[in-house]
Amino acid sequence: MKKALAVILALMMVLALAACGSEAAAPAAAPAASSGDAAPAQDLSDQVYILCSTSVNDALYLNHDFRTFEEWGKRMGVTTKIIGPTEYDDVKLADIVEEAIAQKPAGLLVNGVSDVLAAVVNKAIAEGINTVLYDGDVECDRLGWVGTDWYNLGWQEGKVICDAINGKGKVAFINIVGNPNMELGREGFEAYIARYPDVELVGVYDYEGNAEKSAEIIASVYSAYPDIAGFAALGYPAGLGMGPAINELGLAGKVAVVTTDWEAPHLQFVKDGVYTALLGQKREDFTYYGATMLFEAYNHHITWGVDGVVLNSVPYAIDVGTIVIDSSNIDQFYR
Repeated sequence: MKKALAVILALMMVLALAACGSEAAAPAAAPAASSGDAAPAQDLSDQVYILCSTSVNDALYLNHDFRTFEEWGKRMGVTTKIIGPTEYDDVKLADIVEEAIAQKPAGLLVNGVSDVLAAVVNKAIAEGINTVLYDGDVECDRLGWVGTDWYNLGWQEGKVICDAINGKGKVAFINIVGNPNMELGREGFEAYIARYPDVELVGVYDYEGNAEKSAEIIASVYSAYPDIAGFAALGYPAGLGMGPAINELGLAGKVAVVTTDWEAPHLQFVKDGVYTALLGQKREDFTYYGATMLFEAYNHHITWGVDGVVLNSVPYAIDVGTIVIDSSNIDQFYR
């Protein structure tokens, strides 16, 4: 697997973006759009909205979440800040949210990656700071949540696999065991393939969020089950590792492969016929709708028609859905 690991490292170097301190590096400029270029209707720069991310270095966030959040701020005429650990650390993220609370912002948009965040989100709400979770959700007093229904995402991956193998054969599932979102995804995947008695799930494998580990899993599963028909995975690092391993083993086009997210390397694997499909998350929607929810709540744009009535005007939960990217539409995304 040395060749596959070398390819993975090259892909990760392409995606890696350096950051200084705890604030995010500037995201890549988006294509110009008339609505994005328009000047804000009014100057509300005294309203500060802070996005608290699990990692300010993550290319997935930089290319989607952060870029959209900053564009939203410019359009609305408000001030936006993006803060978080330089590497994934849920405990450090909780500390950073605590620091954000001290700034008394108009709203906090927090990546709900762990139950560790529950106490600090509850503190923000108790101090009157509007707080919305995005991506992952946590049981707490947050105003609302916006993200992907991971059970449905797993269900959709199951459908892609079963369709590709004509409802018959051995399949393997790769995720981060214990991650709340991915456990929901696994449940959805297993529920879908249970409809096909001739589809056998040979195992659920933990790649621990590591691209190299996902490549090793592909090789190990193929060694144990040379008649494996399909691989399904969750999380974008898995998609970086699986493709090179599939190529090295000569399995491209011979096994069905589906994974999540749609960064440039993932799209290339679909374009080359290595991956059957991607289940793309609509991450731009996460921060756009999450920030808009905070803006509406802070500025009281929704009223109840009765003086003295105080209600949470933010939707409890918004599932933005997913995008299936395959050979039929890859050119829309690949360019």
